[in-house]
Amino acid sequence: RVISIANMDMSHARRLKCSCYLSLPRAGKVRLSRREQIDLAILGITDFEDVRAFEIAYILGEHFRAGEWGRVRCGSVITTIFDGRSRYCYVKKFFKVQRKRFARVEWLSVPTYPHAPNRLKVIVSRLTDEEQNLHPQFLPLEKIEPCKVAVIPNRDRVHFSMLRGKGYDRVGI
Repeated sequence: RVISIANMDMSHARRLKCSCYLSLPRAGKVRLSRREQIDLAILGITDFEDVRAFEIAYILGEHFRAGEWGRVRCGSVITTIFDGRSRYCYVKKFFKVQRKRFARVEWLSVPTYPHAPNRLKVIVSRLTDEEQNLHPQFLPLEKIEPCKVAVIPNRDRVHFSMLRGKGYDRVGI
């Protein structure tokens, strides 16, 4: 009995650390915009009839919650590698389509490092609508780095300091 409990605990731990899964589904049918359908089609999605939206994702054991941008506690900021460098986004919603999982994101600006080469202090700002259109709206969950990010608004309320919970930013060459 002790061995089976230990195995169950390890099994649960492996599931948390080695997978991405979604929680807290939204009720009702999800209707995607034409642009969202095109972006998902680029990622290999062909059928948009069974689209489900979620508020929470666990990515390699880290908890993320969509839609918290602008709040004191913000669990919706994620990091990913885009064009060979670290980029920050905030998640508007998580989706499951054709058994694949995605985050619907809004991109933040290319990070600047005021104390370069030290990359501990990271400054970003929100992008304009035109700049957003140059970026994909969806990221597969597998492309999200499992790292919490603290968001500290600057006094100008335009720029934000980002503080990663672990790891470091990659910068392009």
